[in-house]
Amino acid sequence: MALNLRQFVALVESSDILSVDDLAQLRSANDNLDPVELAKRLVAAGKISRWQARQLLKGNTNLRLGHSQLLAQIGEGGMGTVYQARQQNFARSV
Repeated sequence: MALNLRQFVALVESSDILSVDDLAQLRSANDNLDPVELAKRLVAAGKISRWQARQLLKGNTNLRLGHSQLLAQIGEGGMGTVYQARQQNFARSV
């Protein structure tokens, strides 16, 4: 899925993984910036994980599970998928 910058920003907004302040900065991003480059900058700034960036660039916004923000896929098997996540309520990794 080839995204333009506006589509990428909309995906980030709908994923609910950035703070209000981070979203405001993201919305003011340079329109000439490529979505892949913007994703790289967000990863470098520690705003999103590499896995989250890849998911967003694929068009996937399902990056939350309850009160937890999915950070990375750790494993997958016949019984399910295991993710590293950040529990928002307690600011801890699970």
